[in-house]
Amino acid sequence: MRIRFVLLSSALLLLAVMATAIHFRSFEPFASNAPAPIRGSYHIHSDASHDGRTTPAALQKTAEELNLQFLVVTDHNTTAEFKPTSNLTVLNYPELSTPFGHVVGFGLSKALSSAQRKEPWVLDEIKNRGGKAILAHPTRRRNPWQGSWQSVGGVEIHNIADQIQDHPTQALQFLFTLPFNTELALAHLFRRNHKAISRWDDFSDPQVIGICANDSHGQMNIHRELSLWTLEINAPWPEDAKGRKFSAIHSIATGSFHCSSSIIEHGGGFQFLAELKNKETRSTGLNLKANEVDALVVHAPDLESKSTSIVLYRNGESIAQGNKKTFRYPKPSPGTYRVEIHLTVPRMLIGHEAIPVIYSNKIRIED
Repeated sequence: MRIRFVLLSSALLLLAVMATAIHFRSFEPFASNAPAPIRGSYHIHSDASHDGRTTPAALQKTAEELNLQFLVVTDHNTTAEFKPTSNLTVLNYPELSTPFGHVVGFGLSKALSSAQRKEPWVLDEIKNRGGKAILAHPTRRRNPWQGSWQSVGGVEIHNIADQIQDHPTQALQFLFTLPFNTELALAHLFRRNHKAISRWDDFSDPQVIGICANDSHGQMNIHRELSLWTLEINAPWPEDAKGRKFSAIHSIATGSFHCSSSIIEHGGGFQFLAELKNKETRSTGLNLKANEVDALVVHAPDLESKSTSIVLYRNGESIAQGNKKTFRYPKPSPGTYRVEIHLTVPRMLIGHEAIPVIYSNKIRIED
């Protein structure tokens, strides 16, 4: 009895010491000094989904409170009813459950039938209907994508739910840390999903987009869930509702956007461009000729941090790094390029680690 008491007391004392250490690990999101961009939240479920808890009206209200300009709602095998508002553009497309995994029919006005979802050529069906097949959590341990990759239009390269469902140890660390240091616990949900990114890197076509998903079901704090990842689009934001909807759809479908994590407050300031020899610039999602391109240029966010690292990838391999505000890579050889921005954050107890906070889409340089 005495030994049990000593062991229990020691365990409780150790947990208390760990909780205190976590509480005093200094960490806050990094402020961006750039103006807030046009941004929205992707992969959101309303209560129209069997496992969603948030009404469409509550989603709209929360998004407006977060100063988001658009939402991409992806209810399971259906589309919810949203009332139009003047401040928020809602793109409302189904996440289709198939025998091969889950896929968002980006651009579909309604879900496919149960029989159509069971067909091996379900991705082709989405494409033939004018949609873009974006694979949802394609490498999730419980329900990975096991169908054809031939007509893939996009890949979720990071899904917040995967970080908890696929890594039990990390899930325990998250749940233990959350009450004592919320921002630090959330920051570690952005650790790199190497498998998903590797699958995306298999595609040289820059129109196969890489996208980051909140996979919000309203099971935690809905404000947190909508703001963990945002998509920042590289396009004008018109005054009229139709123009805004077209701009959001076109930017996402063509890869003219990047993912920004909530480790950066409101994002802003990031650009990945190809600078042409005639001094014009081109953004992501494009194929360009090598003899037209003078350099690839990256503008990192203007952050109150000295730990910013720009990492340039070609064909999935890291080829260059920099830590200045602007990074220039002259005369790029043929290949498919993309950028990650990494920031150093504290580990739960001791030490630090670099975590990706921005993923660009791709620029392809051809002979």
